[in-house]
Amino acid sequence: MGIGLLLFVLVIGLNLLTGGVTFVCVTFQADVLPLLILTLLGYFVQGASEEIFCRGYL
Repeated sequence: MGIGLLLFVLVIGLNLLTGGVTFVCVTFQADVLPLLILTLLGYFVQGASEEIFCRGYL
């Protein structure tokens, strides 16, 4: 897990240093919160369904 984190940090760091990626301003808007919660709920349902299907089949 540490190697994976290191690789992510390395790629993001190189992109920032070379100008391939720039961070502008991150603002939080309350009207986006329901969509964020719905998206996270969808990920949980999909992940659980996949685990039940694959492990149940095997």
